[in-house]
Amino acid sequence: MNLMNLEYEFNKNILYKKSKDMLMAFNQDNGDMYEFNDVGAEVFMLFSKNMKIKDIFERLTNDYDVTINDIYEDIVELTKRLIELEIIKKK
Repeated sequence: MNLMNLEYEFNKNILYKKSKDMLMAFNQDNGDMYEFNDVGAEVFMLFSKNMKIKDIFERLTNDYDVTINDIYEDIVELTKRLIELEIIKKK
């Protein structure tokens, strides 16, 4: 399975608020609260706009002047964590 071809759906029951250096999210389904740092918050926000993962990689490589190889593992791990937290799910 090619990660770049996957699409995810953002959980509409997640409430969130972004401040300068973090994002706080609340899952209305289970009452859990989550905290994300700058980069995690940016990825979270891109998923919240239902952006495809290949577009997220493209956006981050352009914004940070890095290659996909440089950020691949970080984004894969963050994506897995967002799925575990039921913030996103595969379409």
